Amino acid sequence: MFNRYEMYRQKGDDMYYSDKPIISNQDDLLNRKSFSSLLAKTLVELKNDDTFTVGLFGKWGTGKTSVVNMTLAEIEQLQSQDKEKMIVIHFEPWHFTDSTQLLTQFLIRLSTEFKGNKDKTIQKIGKEIEKYSGAFELAGLIPTYGGLIAMLAKFGFTKLGRAIQNSVDKIDILSKKESVVKMLSERKSKILVVIDDIDRLSDEQIRSVFQLVSSVAKFPNTTYLLVFDKSIVVKALKNVQGEKGEEYLEKIIQMPIQISEVPKSKLHEILFKRLDSIMLEHSNFLFFKEHWENIFNSCIEPFIKNLRDVNRLCNSLIFKLTTIYSEVDFGDMVAISSVEIGMPLLYDWIKIHKSLLTGESGWTEYSVHNKTVTEWHEYYSSELHRFFANDTSIHNIDECVDRALECLSQLFPCFGSKIGKTYEAINMDLYRRKNLISHTEKFDMYFNYDINLVGLTRASIEEAVYSLDLEKFNEFLLKEDDNNSSMAFIQEIKALLNDLPSERAKIIFTSLITCAYKLNTTEEEGFLSLNTVTTVSHVCVDVLKRVNEDERVSLLSSVIEISDSNVIDMIAVFINIIELGYGRLAANGVERDFGKVITLEELERIEKIFVEKIKQILSVINLFDFSGWRMSLHLLQAFDDEYASDYLTKALCDNKNILFYLCDSVIEWTGTGVEYEIRDTYKTYLTEERILEAIEYQKESKAIFRLPKNILYKSVAFYLNSKNCKSYRGTVDLRTVEKTVQQWVTENK
Repeated sequence: MFNRYEMYRQKGDDMYYSDKPIISNQDDLLNRKSFSSLLAKTLVELKNDDTFTVGLFGKWGTGKTSVVNMTLAEIEQLQSQDKEKMIVIHFEPWHFTDSTQLLTQFLIRLSTEFKGNKDKTIQKIGKEIEKYSGAFELAGLIPTYGGLIAMLAKFGFTKLGRAIQNSVDKIDILSKKESVVKMLSERKSKILVVIDDIDRLSDEQIRSVFQLVSSVAKFPNTTYLLVFDKSIVVKALKNVQGEKGEEYLEKIIQMPIQISEVPKSKLHEILFKRLDSIMLEHSNFLFFKEHWENIFNSCIEPFIKNLRDVNRLCNSLIFKLTTIYSEVDFGDMVAISSVEIGMPLLYDWIKIHKSLLTGESGWTEYSVHNKTVTEWHEYYSSELHRFFANDTSIHNIDECVDRALECLSQLFPCFGSKIGKTYEAINMDLYRRKNLISHTEKFDMYFNYDINLVGLTRASIEEAVYSLDLEKFNEFLLKEDDNNSSMAFIQEIKALLNDLPSERAKIIFTSLITCAYKLNTTEEEGFLSLNTVTTVSHVCVDVLKRVNEDERVSLLSSVIEISDSNVIDMIAVFINIIELGYGRLAANGVERDFGKVITLEELERIEKIFVEKIKQILSVINLFDFSGWRMSLHLLQAFDDEYASDYLTKALCDNKNILFYLCDSVIEWTGTGVEYEIRDTYKTYLTEERILEAIEYQKESKAIFRLPKNILYKSVAFYLNSKNCKSYRGTVDLRTVEKTVQQWVTENK
């Protein structure tokens, strides 16, 4: 499944992976069994009459406690036949809040173990250790009691103060310890004391543990197994007795043993096995294998340093994918979750830079900030450097920034291309089709984990594209339009085109052509937003390419035959795209690749069919009632200019039609504000006087106020232009138009 990485199957594991240390070598995943066996044998066979200290070192997450547990299990196995077994005591110092409590509780723990032994002699030793513990505890209170005695004397309680002082004077710690040492020497009982997780303690407590081993509990026939991260302990022991931490540690530890880090290959083995297991829980995961190969080394492998990281990553994935698994690419979710675990600051940075990373900001950022790829690389290197500077846990910020940029470039090709770290072709349709995090409409799903927040699910998209008949497909499209998701759905169709069978393409083409006029949304808001008909017509060109070549003309002809005045507008836009592909009409002979979905001969046949259909429609319906009459008229004039001229001459006898036709000569410009420019294209069929007459007639009848807003405003703009109420640029501004409209409304009340 993971290409060059070996597949592994995992059976019988719990759903979540526990970080709890293992207790048996049967659960060993890291091949530490032989290591633990060797350590156990060494501890059992160790010949020492005095105190002997073994240090077991390992970084966080290397499985130190698991090694200890397997070692103790092996010791028990080795001594199963021995009459005098080693007394094993596992002391956990992080349960105690201060140094005095830690020291005294250790002695209490030791005495309790001894007193519970079946051997009478060992029980006596336990009682003696208990006395030693009591003396040590009371001695630890001397500073406090000294203050208390002074306070009592001040207030006249001198008798009570003397009683406390007498009790303190009776303490003889050394004699109590000597008694314990003597009894342990005579009994020669082997004692193994395991103190784990020392690196979890405060610096003061760490020092107390080593004081315990080197002085307070320095007993004969006793072996201490101290388990910790050496770098942390060395730092805590700095300046103890005026020495460097390393030097002080060397005096205490007589046998240092370093647990080697887990080989990356072994970690990968465990990781792939568990990832495969997670995928097997569901049958319809998205997994883009080629993409996985690109992102693993940059976005996953650097952040998986130990088994604990593997556990955390897999548990995070199980939670996140519970409902969203069918809507995200599995590899991308593994990658972003690895970043969250290994570099949480970068994860936070990603969440707030969606537009930048996915290319959502488009050309505007480049036009405003014109930089080279080298300059962009330096810019974002500096930004990330500042961002990471607040994290004191990062030791090498430059290395961290380099890793972050490499990861971002692989996960987000738009960003990688911008900073010159990747040169792959940007393919938004592919990112959409594969539901990758690099697509702006898929990005948020990788952080929300809630299927209810997904407007269009992959299952519903695929059912519509590959299964629904024409009627059901139309219903689905219009329903998504009600949810403001029709344009997103149409883009999903475009992304799936490579796998679209011809028969399905016919249904989708017919639906899009005939329903486009019913769709209310635009592709995006802003100055450069495309209207629905334009967007859909371009997608229809791509959809028609998926229809068998010998069926395209018959399909297009059949759609034209069933069209009405609304649909014919869409067909006009679609035919115009093909015309432009062949360099016809407004293309002025300049051909282009896009749009040549039928042959030139077939296009001429379609032109004739279109003309006959539009004539049929115009015999009963006014051209200016078409929602997009301009393109229909444009084609009609191109294909049958005589008919178009005759039709317009008759239609423009109507005052209302004149104002609609006028709009084609009034251009609306949007810049710092809205302005109207009047062009003289109307003069082919109309005069300025005739248009003003129509405006006046519509105004007096109040019909002008019932016209669509854009028709009203353009008519007023033409009127103001004729009165020379225009700017130095020769345009009429919106504010003047609005003021005039309001004046006309007032006059006609």
